[in-house]
Parts: sequence; structure tokens; C-alpha cells
Amino acid sequence: MSSDDMPDFSSLKPGQDALDQLLHYIGRSSPECQLQPGEPLNMPFSCPEQLTSITEGTIIKNVLHQKDEEETFYNHHQNDASMVAQPMYPMENIDVSSPYHLCRLFLNQLGFLQWEKRLHFDLLKKSDKLLRELKHIDSQRCRETHKIAVIYVAEGQEDKQSILSNTMGSLMYEQFVAGLGWEVELESHQGFMGGLQSNGSTGNTAPYYATSTQEVIYHVATRMPSEQNDDIHRKLRHLGNDEVQIIWSEHRRDYRRGIIPTEFGDVLIIIYPLQNGLFRIQINRKPEVPYIGPLFDGAIVDDRILPGLVRATAITAGRILRLQKPYYKSFYEERAICVEDIVRQHKELTMFEEFAAQVFAPVQPQGDPMGSQVSLSEPLSVQTSQFYSSLCSDSDSIHSRGSTGKVSPHTAKAKDTLIQTLRYCTALLYANVSNAENSFQRRLSFGKSKKSVSKQAHLQMAAQTTIQLAAPESPNVAKSKK
Repeated sequence: MSSDDMPDFSSLKPGQDALDQLLHYIGRSSPECQLQPGEPLNMPFSCPEQLTSITEGTIIKNVLHQKDEEETFYNHHQNDASMVAQPMYPMENIDVSSPYHLCRLFLNQLGFLQWEKRLHFDLLKKSDKLLRELKHIDSQRCRETHKIAVIYVAEGQEDKQSILSNTMGSLMYEQFVAGLGWEVELESHQGFMGGLQSNGSTGNTAPYYATSTQEVIYHVATRMPSEQNDDIHRKLRHLGNDEVQIIWSEHRRDYRRGIIPTEFGDVLIIIYPLQNGLFRIQINRKPEVPYIGPLFDGAIVDDRILPGLVRATAITAGRILRLQKPYYKSFYEERAICVEDIVRQHKELTMFEEFAAQVFAPVQPQGDPMGSQVSLSEPLSVQTSQFYSSLCSDSDSIHSRGSTGKVSPHTAKAKDTLIQTLRYCTALLYANVSNAENSFQRRLSFGKSKKSVSKQAHLQMAAQTTIQLAAPESPNVAKSKK
């Protein structure tokens, strides 16, 4: 390797340091990177004042000794199977059929089941009213929506009747409309409709544009029926109620605002084709509407960027007009208000232990056929769970009272230790209950007591087994009994 080549790992000689060689190359090939002119970057710094040369030599000796020891250990055990990492294989994907389990996994992956999120996550009391309100939320918009009118004006048309009677336009007009969005079938369209009907009264198709945050539907005049007077009135009602209108005019005179009378139409984006293949833009807005963009009045635009710029200008105009309305709230603000109302009305106040128990081990409803198949040992689990919840509640209240008064740090630490110990012991007791119940069921399968034993005796035997499991005898006591 020559001195002008960039060093790499394959070209390093034994004993050479890769970083040292790279710094030397950078300092030689790019002198402007040197800290001091003429000094290479790989030059070691001088020894600090607090570190003597003897101490520095000792440190270097120890580092080199450690390096030699690691190399020796590697050479001695390089053929050992335990030194080789085992290959990792992806876990088998198991399709879960339970919707509840899928929802729980989804909440866990989002982090909502963590202790830190407890204040922002609650259980709701299931009722018919709750289900109706959830369906109402599903029917609300989850994206910003816009409905924009598109009107075609042919050569020599200056009245409302002739303009609204157009059923098709020129080739350039159709290409422009195709660039605004993609055609959707109104009969099967599941997105924003903007007042259009799926029964064919407002046409069979319409241009539609959508992103992850917004939806745009275009009320294209040439897509709507116009055979009868009712069709003309219906078309005028949809076009006239749009606040933003796109006018494609091939007439030699400029388009006048009053041709299609309407109380809306605050912003008119008028497009005039020119002889050279470009298009002139006219922005006609009401006095109370501020300037909009990206297109401006008098702009000359090429046909390749015309649909995108017109669409962006129309969306901007729609947003500005909405912001001028009093008490306007965006779609996510409306959904947030609805969610807050539902949580406030249907929230079920539970402790964290009860919350975790209901999320990970929900109780079957009373009407469920599976709910009647309860074992005799269920009251013990219920009592233990209630005792655990009350214990944690009392410990939390003790902790809260202690934090409000003047308590020494040692006392507070002792209380925290006591609370954690009580919770741990109670959790062990709750776990031992299930072991006791299993042991008790095994006892029932043998002996004559299976037929004559009563439910109260069942509970007493299970409780004794629980005590034995929760507090095993010491070796000394066991020897004394023997």
C-alpha cells in the first residue's frame, strides 16, 4: 500500500492500529483538518501534569498485558463449542383467533399497559349507551375533508343554463380533471362523498384524492346528469354550496362571478388555456378572504404541474375559509372531545391491580354459558384478590398520608420497603392459592371423602393447604414433630 492510499483493514500490517493509520492519512491528505499546522493528527498528546511518566508506563503495560491474556484465552478456547454463539431463529408465528387477545397484544405493543401510562388509560363500563357512542365516533371523520366544484365553460357560453348543460369537455379539460385525482365509483366508494349520492342521481363516478391526513372529492359538473330540469337544479345545489370552485374557461372573455348565482363560491380559481400550451390563472376571491397560494392571480403555468398546483391552492383556500369561521374545530379536535366525553361518562374507577386483573384475566359475563362453569375453589381466588386490592389501597393511602406530613427520609424509606414487602407477600399468597386449589382437586379425586365432603369442608381444606404452601415449616419444627 502506498502512502497516498486510504488504509483499510486488509492492508494493515501486524501491530498497526487502524485508527492511528486513518488519522495519519487524513492529516496528510487534508491539511486543513490538522489542529496545529504541520502536526499530524495521530501524534499522541503529552502526558498530563497529574500523570507521571512512571504511572503512564504502568498503565500501558497493564493494557498490553490484558490484551495478551485475552489473546491467550481465545487461542486456548477457540475450538470450544460454548464460545460460539448459538444461531437465532425467528419465533413461530401462531395465528390467534381470539379478538380479545389480539386487542390486548395491540395495547401492550403500544405501551398502554405500562405503569407509567396508568393515568392516561382506563377501563370503561360496557353498556348499550357506550356501544352507541362508539359507533358514533366511528362515523365521524378521521381526516381533513374538502369538496371542490369543477365547472367547464366552453367557447361562447355566458349563461348558467348552457354552462350547467355541458356533459363533456375538451381533451385538455379531461386531462386536467384526470390529474386532480383518481376516478372512483360512487356506488362502491367508502371514503368521503361530499354530499354525492351512491344511487346515480349525482353521477356514477367522481375524481377523488386522498392522503393519510386529508380527503378531497370533486363535484365535476360534466360528470353529473343534466337531461331534466331536476338534474340541473340538483347540480346547481351541489356546485353552488362549494366554497372553492375551479373554473375551466375556453371562452374568449373572462369569467364573471355572477354567472352562476350562489351565496358561496368565496374563492374562484379560473384557468384560461393559451395558444402556446400554457395556462393563465385568475384568482377571484371575496374581499374578506386573504391572499392564498401557491398559485396567485396572473400566474402562467405549464400543463405538467397545473393539476397539482390547482389542487394545492384549492385545499389552502378551503383551510383559510374554515379558520375564519367562529368556533371552528378541526376533525381531530372534535374526535378528542367525543373521546373525553365518553371516558368521563363511562370510566370505571379501578386500582392498578384490578385493572391488570381485568385486562389479563377477564371475568366471564353472567349470561355467558362458560360463566356458570366455576370451580368450587373460585371464592378463595376472589377473596384473595379482594384482600390484595384492599391491602394495596391501604398501603397507597398510608404512603399518600405520609408524603403530605413531615416525615423523615428514613421513615418514608421504611414505609416504601414495608409496602413493597406486603405487596410481594400478598402476590405470593395469591399465587399459592391456585397451587392449593390444584392440590385440593387432586385430593378430591381419591378417598371416600369425594362423595360426602361439603362445600364448607372444601374451602377449609383448600385454605389449610394454602397456609401450608404460603408458610412452610422450618427444619427445626419438622424435626421436633418427627
